[in-house]
Amino acid sequence: MIAAVVLSASLLVSSASNIDDGANGWMEYPSVVQKGEKYLPTSISLYQGPEYKKKWNRCRLQIRQAESRNVYGAMSRSKKYKGAYQFSHEFSVGAAWRIQKSMREMGAPKEQAFQIGEKLRATPAHRWHPFYQDWAFWSIFDNGKGKSHWPNTRGSVC
Repeated sequence: MIAAVVLSASLLVSSASNIDDGANGWMEYPSVVQKGEKYLPTSISLYQGPEYKKKWNRCRLQIRQAESRNVYGAMSRSKKYKGAYQFSHEFSVGAAWRIQKSMREMGAPKEQAFQIGEKLRATPAHRWHPFYQDWAFWSIFDNGKGKSHWPNTRGSVC
């Protein structure tokens, strides 16, 4: 009898939706909020989905270095611009909508994309996991069309 109850409970728990476990057709994405160290001088973009373009990676690195010195948890003195790419609140909300749309286009279930998008919109960009900050950059940068959003794109690599 006890074994049957334990088995029933384990089946109920294992069928619960969880963004990070890939259950119920959900895709594996990191948690929206990252705690701990946010200085990542790596040259590799943590996001490498459809919006990622390798030919623009050096430009991305130049922008990230100029905007935040590679600190994903950075905040401007005025506290208006946040994260590695110094997004304003309005800019990060727009990027979160684009990420949500991109997730759906890549096959993520509607509920999962909505939950992640909603969490991104409710969280200041400097608290986003670096994966989502990189994704937001690539989404807005749009193969070079959006580089005018960053004044630090003047130079040899951009």
